[in-house]
Amino acid sequence: MMKSIRINQRVGLAMVCASGVIMVAGCATSPFEHSPAFQDDFDAGWENVQTDWQVATWKQNGALMAKDRCRTDGEGLMVQTVLAGEPYRGGSMQTGREFGFGRWVARVKPSSVPGVLNSIFTKDWDNLATDTPHDGNKAEVDIEFLTYTFGANTGKVHLAIHLKGRSNHFVEDLPIDFNPSDRFREWGFDILPDRVVWHVDGRELMTWMYTEDAYIDEGYEFFFNSWTRDTWIHGPPDEDAHYEIDWVKFYPLAM
Repeated sequence: MMKSIRINQRVGLAMVCASGVIMVAGCATSPFEHSPAFQDDFDAGWENVQTDWQVATWKQNGALMAKDRCRTDGEGLMVQTVLAGEPYRGGSMQTGREFGFGRWVARVKPSSVPGVLNSIFTKDWDNLATDTPHDGNKAEVDIEFLTYTFGANTGKVHLAIHLKGRSNHFVEDLPIDFNPSDRFREWGFDILPDRVVWHVDGRELMTWMYTEDAYIDEGYEFFFNSWTRDTWIHGPPDEDAHYEIDWVKFYPLAM
């Protein structure tokens, strides 16, 4: 795979117009397939018929996950819940298949309760072509919502790249001039042969360019998770916190 040797660069950030609306560069046109190769609308009865996801029942990042904290509401939403107080308890799910280059988009509304982390991310946790557990290369692309940063018409979104042996290889706590918990928005990222591009509602937020030894390979799983801890998440929450996910779609890069 050819890799472009360029530094990470920010693209078109936070140009605020008189109306207070954030103006960022539009997403570059890329040759994605017109129809999604993977889609989930989380319809009623999802728990009884779905075969695409593995719902966690173990600890992740020190928080115990459970199926009853990662379930649909019967009205077309997946709801992940972080319970108030300690011990730390949340919800998490990951796909049972791997994906390649393409565009991920999810319509989500993070919790408004301070002290939790809600996420959209990919990680090469397992090589699903082998029987060996946890043998992926661990490369990760993150959108993480730290709810303690949310306020009136303000907030931050945590964008990150993690690589094997290089946690926090790239991190940006990006200020935005809206509260992500105010309403549903379409958040996502493009994983391409030479870069990762993050976006919201079709507007580009940031681009991370690959280097010769820092890049994202094809063959990774997709995740949503919700959890808490003290330190940088400023948890646990004082009340139960609900992360609402309307749908998710994956558009492969056209060949």
